[in-house]
Amino acid sequence: MNKPFKLYPILLTILISTQILCFIYARRQVDIFSLPVNVSGIIFPIDLYLFEIIGECYGYEYARQAVWINCLTHLIFLTFSIIIASLPFSEFMHADLVYSYKHLLNISWLVIFGSLIGTFLGDGPLRNEMRQFVA
Repeated sequence: MNKPFKLYPILLTILISTQILCFIYARRQVDIFSLPVNVSGIIFPIDLYLFEIIGECYGYEYARQAVWINCLTHLIFLTFSIIIASLPFSEFMHADLVYSYKHLLNISWLVIFGSLIGTFLGDGPLRNEMRQFVA
């Protein structure tokens, strides 16, 4: 791998940040023109564009490196989410907040786990099968 350009770490940081925001806001909905829209559905396309920019500007090696760094941060976020969810809540915390945190942290591991499965399938066994359609 050649030395990356100066924007690669910035693009990678934005990519990882938007992924984590998508995990946090996985269940948050807003109304756009009276239609309920998932907030992570608005944020997630930024990731797709960033992966495209990294792949086009820096090549396959850096794009693949970005995918695996992204997976590592998913695992770190998942680990901390599980640890935080297992900690007892303060007795002074309002019941609505306790319910909200439990709901957020319990759903986040499912989203992250699904994302990791998709990444491993896309980069592992299915990658060789898909090459015949791309070439």
